[in-house]
Amino acid sequence: MILDIDRYSANKEFIQDYYRGHKDEPLTRMIALLSTSTMVPCVVVSYYVGEVAGWPEEVVDSIKRLTEFYDYDDILNKPEGSPV
Repeated sequence: MILDIDRYSANKEFIQDYYRGHKDEPLTRMIALLSTSTMVPCVVVSYYVGEVAGWPEEVVDSIKRLTEFYDYDDILNKPEGSPV
C-alpha cells in the first residue's frame, strides 16, 4: 500500500502547533490522540511531529512499527531530513 503524506497536509500546522504546546506529554499517546481527533493516520502524525521534534528515537521507532503494521510499501512526500 502507498501512503501520500501530502493528502493530510491541511492538518499539518494544527498537529505541529499542538505538539509545540504540549511537549511534556508522552509522544506515543499524543500521536494516538492527534490521529484520532484529526482522522490523520498515526504514521503521518508521527512524521509531522518528528519534523518539529528533531526526530527523537521514540518517533522514529513509531514510524517503523506503524509502517510495518499497516504494510506500507512506500511513503510519499516525507518531510525533508526524515531518517526513515
